[in-house]
Amino acid sequence: MEHVQCIISKLPRELTSEQRNKAIEFICCNASAFSRSEFDLGRTHLVEHSIETVGSRPVRQALRRHPVSYLPQTNEYVQQLQDRGIVELRSGSELVSNMVLVC
Repeated sequence: MEHVQCIISKLPRELTSEQRNKAIEFICCNASAFSRSEFDLGRTHLVEHSIETVGSRPVRQALRRHPVSYLPQTNEYVQQLQDRGIVELRSGSELVSNMVLVC
């Protein structure tokens, strides 16, 4: 329940005590739906998503360069994403695309 304390602490001050208690109860009952860390993205088996690519030509984009001063942090973060199975690198597919990191 520790990971939802920051959500509870940011509840609006304008809530009545009854509304606040209901919100806290709801958050606590659904605590498993909230991320525990930046890499806790979750997965679902309820929906299957596919992208139809047959007959479509891939969109080609130029490589997006990152500032050299950011490269060590960028490489470390991408490695963490790869280690956790969030991203896959070294694809041989013609549908491969640039990764865009947003801070």
